[in-house]
Amino acid sequence: MNIIEFTEKYNTFYSPLHDWVKECTLLYYERDFLNSLMDNRFTINLHSRQMNITQLMAAYVAYNLIFGDEESIVYLSCKNDISKNFVERVRLIIQNYIEKNKFKENEFISTNNQQKIILCNGNVLAGKSATIDATRGYTLTKLLIDNAGHIDDLEGIYSALIPSLASRNSSIHMAGQPNGIFLNKLFTEDNQYKKLKYHYTLNPIRFNPENVKSIRKHMSNEKLWQEEMELKFVEVDKPNKRNIVQFRVPDTLYNDVAKRLMELDCSLSDYMRGLIEKDLQRSK
Repeated sequence: MNIIEFTEKYNTFYSPLHDWVKECTLLYYERDFLNSLMDNRFTINLHSRQMNITQLMAAYVAYNLIFGDEESIVYLSCKNDISKNFVERVRLIIQNYIEKNKFKENEFISTNNQQKIILCNGNVLAGKSATIDATRGYTLTKLLIDNAGHIDDLEGIYSALIPSLASRNSSIHMAGQPNGIFLNKLFTEDNQYKKLKYHYTLNPIRFNPENVKSIRKHMSNEKLWQEEMELKFVEVDKPNKRNIVQFRVPDTLYNDVAKRLMELDCSLSDYMRGLIEKDLQRSK
């Protein structure tokens, strides 16, 4: 059974009429996304909101837990509650698989809690909030980073985790909306990642003209719409921190300080260096 057949048969989602279980027929972009995860070690997938991408990632993880060999998978997101929700999604898919195939749950699942699933075959999933230490203690086969553009210090986490994961031949899959300078850099630079975009128009079932009009009406501003629905990086670069100077002075002195800076005939760094050198000379 391939990933597409598995997802269409065992994928689960909430339906008021069918509770948490319902077979589905995947749209073209959904099949493309799943095949991309299976066929590539490194992927970055930008997608509009409400495109079912997180649920497809859950199906991908469930498939690898059930049929994979020595899988150790960690899912990271911007909030711990989101990671717990993801583990629950995976659990429901596995539960559906167990029930439809008439397996005994206690002979199939060894550990099952809010942040971890361990199957009796030894395969593991852990869901965590994104931090530098999130993968400590795991020899990973797959790392999934969801809501990547909204993770604080994504660059620092990436710099700490990726080198060791790459050396282990781990798969790394990132998904999210086009938000954040570092994600922009990673997506646009020449690297080994397979890069895909899934625009909301690819899902005509969910995004009919009335739904799109309603969503846009409730977006707080145009920038948010451009990033989260139109898949455009619109965040401007932040100024170089070396050029930022913060002054903690009384308001009455602020204008005098600003005027003095404007009158300097050298760079601020050279001026500060000169003051330090004078101070050192006086201390000798």
